[in-house]
Amino acid sequence: MGLLNDKETDGVYFSAWLKRDFEEVYKVVCKVLDQYGVWHGVLEGTQDYWCRDYMPVQTAKGQFVRYRYCPDYLSKGLQQYMTDPKDVCDKLREAWWAGVVWQELELVVDGGNVVKCGDVVVMTEKVFAENPDVPRGKVHEMLEEAFGAEVLFLPWDSEEKYGHSDGVVRYVGAGRVVMTNYRDFDRKMAEEMWRRLERRFEVVELAYSSERTHPDCWAYVNFLQTEQVIVVPGLGIKEDREALEQLRQLFPEYGERVVQVDARPLVKRGGAWNCISWNVKRFK
Repeated sequence: MGLLNDKETDGVYFSAWLKRDFEEVYKVVCKVLDQYGVWHGVLEGTQDYWCRDYMPVQTAKGQFVRYRYCPDYLSKGLQQYMTDPKDVCDKLREAWWAGVVWQELELVVDGGNVVKCGDVVVMTEKVFAENPDVPRGKVHEMLEEAFGAEVLFLPWDSEEKYGHSDGVVRYVGAGRVVMTNYRDFDRKMAEEMWRRLERRFEVVELAYSSERTHPDCWAYVNFLQTEQVIVVPGLGIKEDREALEQLRQLFPEYGERVVQVDARPLVKRGGAWNCISWNVKRFK
């Protein structure tokens, strides 16, 4: 049994904070999920709306990896926004949570830095900076043991404090990944990312006709994917249509079920649809 990927998920959770602070955003995305028959629920006990970052990583049906969530970008004066994943998991009430296996990983990890690509997990090297007291080799070993998969590391631009791989690359299927247009902003970094990804995947890069692309175009790969639908961020810019067309070509099995939904209120705060969701394979 391989690593469970986003395409296999059939339920989505959002933080209660999203429902409260971004009511219209929440209503719109829930309406889309309802349209395609995707179950959705609300997480109680959260301390911010970026639930991707603190909720456990599902590796198989009924199996999750729960890690330490104490990112360095919340360590100085922002500790009130640190969510305790165990506390949130303890509040899950749906019947299918009975009997779930929580594997505890004693490393600091951000869920936004975990992108499942077939039987490979793609992360940036930010995870090493988050665990300075653990040798790099040991971090690598612990991650692969927990996920039951190979872990491939991308370089981390330390000027980008979050270091999340879900704003760089996503899995298409059949050994292919799609990468954001990173080279429009940092060619050297993008080429190194490409080089590492190419060891394991066929790499496709989103591209746009504009001479100077909008800096928020990274968000297009931060889509929410379930087995029923892919929700792509809309930014209200001319690249929207080109991004949607490219992603529909990359996911022909979805066709018109690759939909675009305005994510500007979220992108202004540094995230998009994948960041504010926790998609799972229910084990009913």
